[in-house]
Amino acid sequence: MTAISERMYVRTAKAISEQIDIDRWQLAELAREGREAGIPAWDEIIGKLPRVRRAARTVRDWARAADVRQLCNRPYDVDFSTYVRASRYIDLLPLSEILGVLETAERNNNSVDEVSALLSEMSRPMREARETLLNIGASLRDALDKPLLEPVYPPLSDALKALDEAVAMFAEKADA
Repeated sequence: MTAISERMYVRTAKAISEQIDIDRWQLAELAREGREAGIPAWDEIIGKLPRVRRAARTVRDWARAADVRQLCNRPYDVDFSTYVRASRYIDLLPLSEILGVLETAERNNNSVDEVSALLSEMSRPMREARETLLNIGASLRDALDKPLLEPVYPPLSDALKALDEAVAMFAEKADA
């Protein structure tokens, strides 16, 4: 066996890693197309391929990463996994903030874990606020299941409806 030089090692590793990203993006775009075409079990079809072997949820993550990439004004020079992580925050943060994180990651050569930590921290207030609203809704739903509270069902139902509308408005604000 011939010893490989450090220079050749770095060059080979770079070429392989770039090819992996290209292949992942091709699968992600195909997944997005399958989802948009309404193909039944589109995520499971790709996930069950012998050389893929991923959960359907992972394939759905890939499709969302393709969505985020398509929404970018320009492609950011970050790896596929960074887009996947960023796509998980699309319902919690405005797109402009996610794109700002991708731009920062590109500029600073941030790792996927650094991007995740930053996005997690940025989304904490939104997650906490949404959790509060969802907990209130769960409490109202529990109250509506108690026969003892039947005399006050109408105002509780009205409150739950108003809360559901507030949650929807909150989600729209997060997407703005």
